Amino acid sequence: MRGLYIHVPFCRQKCLYCAFYRVIPGNRFQMETYLRVLDMELSEAEGIRFDTIYVGGGTPNILKERLLEMFLDSVHRHVELSEDYEWTVEMNPELVDLDSLEMMKSWGVNRLSLGVQSIYDEELRMFGRLHRKETVLRKLELIRKVGFDNVSVDLIFGSPWKGPDMWRRELEEVASWEVEHISTYHLTIEEGTSFHAMGIRNPDDEVMERMYILRDEVLSRYGFERYEISNYARKGFESRHNLIYWMHQEYRGFGPSAHSFVKPNIRYSNVPDLERYIEDYEGNRDYEYLTGEQLLLERIFLGIRTRWGVHVGDIDISGLEEFVELKDGVIRLTDRGVLLADRIAVEIFHRMMGSHRSPD
Repeated sequence: MRGLYIHVPFCRQKCLYCAFYRVIPGNRFQMETYLRVLDMELSEAEGIRFDTIYVGGGTPNILKERLLEMFLDSVHRHVELSEDYEWTVEMNPELVDLDSLEMMKSWGVNRLSLGVQSIYDEELRMFGRLHRKETVLRKLELIRKVGFDNVSVDLIFGSPWKGPDMWRRELEEVASWEVEHISTYHLTIEEGTSFHAMGIRNPDDEVMERMYILRDEVLSRYGFERYEISNYARKGFESRHNLIYWMHQEYRGFGPSAHSFVKPNIRYSNVPDLERYIEDYEGNRDYEYLTGEQLLLERIFLGIRTRWGVHVGDIDISGLEEFVELKDGVIRLTDRGVLLADRIAVEIFHRMMGSHRSPD
């Protein structure tokens, strides 16, 4: 499996929690220039067959009419896809429109990821989002009308404005929309975001643990299975692109701030600066050559997040039985372990390397 990621950095405004690289476009010429440079960079994809494309941002569906056509044409000219491909585009609900949907459908996009984040209008305002719940419902109806049958919805939990009862009601309602995939992201307050500057804090650990547990309780009743710590899908609708990351497969990233991993051990990233990317995207890349230990740690970190777990062989899991189960050399997280996944991954790594420590 091999994936291709394209970063469209433009946003109409910056969400207060967001730490991704994004730009408020100054004019149409700036966006056209980005697309022309992206077209040149995408020539590096020629001769490689990809199984998935994921277009993220930023706000990819800020591209309209001629700009969207330029983008789709670049992908088609440079990217070869396998017969059974997955092509996802992230979309902000307020920017969903019939013409763009029909154009993407005709060019081969077959999966949409809708940035809903919350069904509560007050929380959406606090997040700095431009849409409201009523907008989402209208745009979902339009998406189905155009014929998209693989739709994912993003939700955020862990804000100070939404407790467990509201989270339960939100999960129940979104699951009733009969979408195929739901991503549930724990709000992370990162340096450089407006939320960090404002001193916003997550609820305490006990409340957060309850909210993690609620996801499984509610979504399983509606036919969703957790296949990765943050992600739930109906059978057969797991995000194939994201599975490439979690299974430590190869991927290539294009656009400012995009990352790539080329087997066996090369990782590189584009500069998170639109002007420098346009000036010299290749010359401004950072390269890293991973050691065997780094590759092992990444494989554990990523694989242990999934329901399939990660092969670690015959290691001692004494003291970790509450958090993991080990069978036939494959280690998987228990429901309790999901809450401590990163710490457990580090512990497993040290045990494989011969150092024995236990999480608190």
